[in-house]
This record gives sequence, structure tokens and C-alpha cells, in this order.
Amino acid sequence: MFRAAVALTLTYWIGALVAAPALYFSEPQSGWLAFDLLDFVALVFGVYALPLTALLWIGFAALRFAGGERTRVLVVLGLAAPFLYHVALLAPGVASRAWHDFQRRGVRVVAIDDKPLVGGTGAPIGVRLIYRVNFPWGLSALEQQPPAGAPTADLYLALAQHSPIDFVTRDSSLWRVGREGFARGEATIVADFVPPFLPLALQRPEAFPASDPANLCYRWRNTDERASLLAVTPQPLAVEIGPFGRYVARGSRRTSHVYNLVAFYEGARAMGARECPSP
Repeated sequence: MFRAAVALTLTYWIGALVAAPALYFSEPQSGWLAFDLLDFVALVFGVYALPLTALLWIGFAALRFAGGERTRVLVVLGLAAPFLYHVALLAPGVASRAWHDFQRRGVRVVAIDDKPLVGGTGAPIGVRLIYRVNFPWGLSALEQQPPAGAPTADLYLALAQHSPIDFVTRDSSLWRVGREGFARGEATIVADFVPPFLPLALQRPEAFPASDPANLCYRWRNTDERASLLAVTPQPLAVEIGPFGRYVARGSRRTSHVYNLVAFYEGARAMGARECPSP
């Protein structure tokens, strides 16, 4: 039985040495987390080979303690262990994703309201969207923040002679929902939107301080865009709540108030926005 345990140990280690390079070169190493080959081999050993070896020798000790020759039992358990161990590693993730999908199918947006978003001078610079969402089974975050599948709102202006104008999310209470996700019941989500031509200091004030004059420049693509957008008549804005319109399809709902791009332009000017020469 000892020889069988040694042979199974060598099988685990040789398997890891063969599998690690094969996996490494079959999957592109990209994104924020990437390994070199030696690190990846060490990872495979640490996650698979070493735990399997420890389990094997624990089983060997238990069988020796039970007495008798149990080589066949050890071999069967040793060969099955890699598959059972892999299933055990994957099972929690599969179960949590299945539970998340079940929760997500019950999520419903029950009410949507809107009002002007005012700046520091009291003039409007955008739109505040307030919507209530019912989570009958809650919604787990899947270790993401905001939670995976969270009802994220988008606001845009649909124009006949122009491509849709997607408003920029200036702030959202979703950004502060932790990795615990949503509990059962209703939650109110507040999201602030501004038109894309507003200066960066008004779009992302925490990242682009108004102390930098460059951050106070209106963001026009060209003079034609400026003229066409400032000529748009006041109208409601279209609402989408997703991801990908899952909860409120794109264009199926509109704001209850009409909004004027010129008013947002003037509101930004009151906060220091200015026209800057094209670079």
C-alpha cells in the first residue's frame, strides 16, 4: 500500500507539471492579473497537487490504522480524488451563480421619478433619477461592487436628426452598495446625470477638480454639434435600467418632466463653465 501511495503522489506531481504549462499556453495572459510560467506552475501545485497529496496521505494513514491490506481501496480513492477535489472547488461558485440568477429573475422596478439636478448656484445642470426596486429574494453581489446584475440606470435624449445623446452618470447610490448585495425587500436608488457636453469638473468632480481651468471647458465635438444640441426643444428623456435593459427596456419609459439642454448649459456656466478654443 505504501508503494501505491508513493506512485499516486508522483502521479499528482507529474500531472501538475504537465498540466500547468499546457493550461498556461492555452489561455492568453491578459488583464490586471497575469502570471509568468513559474508562478503559474507554483499556483497549480499550491491549489491542486499539494492538497491532493495531503489528502492522499491522510487517507493512507486512516487505512493503515484500520488494519489489513487495502491497496485497492487506496488506489480507487487516489484516482478519484482529483475529480472530486475539482468538483468541490467549483461547486460553491456554481451554486452562488445559480442562486444569483434565480434572485435576478425576480427583481422588478416598481416606480421611477425624476427631478432637476441643481448645482451649487441653484441652477439645473442635469437630472436626478429616483427609482424603487423590489428584490423579493435579495440580490447577491458575486463579490462585485456594485453588485453583479444590479439595476443600473441610463438616461439619454432620443433625437430624430441626431444620434442619441447619452447622459453621463455623475453619481449613483449603487456605487456605494457593498459586496453584501441587496437584502430582501425594496430599495431606493438615486442616480444623477448630466449631459456629455458639460465640463469634466461637473461630470466627475471628485476626479477632475474645478481648480484646474482645463476641467471647466465645455466638451463639444465641433461647432455644429454645439449649435444642434442647443437648438433642441425641451422634451422628456428616455430611461433604461439594466444591464442591457433587463429591468426597463431602452426607450420604454421616459422621464415625467421635460428638460432643456440650454438650461443645463446656462446652469454649468453659472458654476464657472466656459467655452474654450478647440485644441
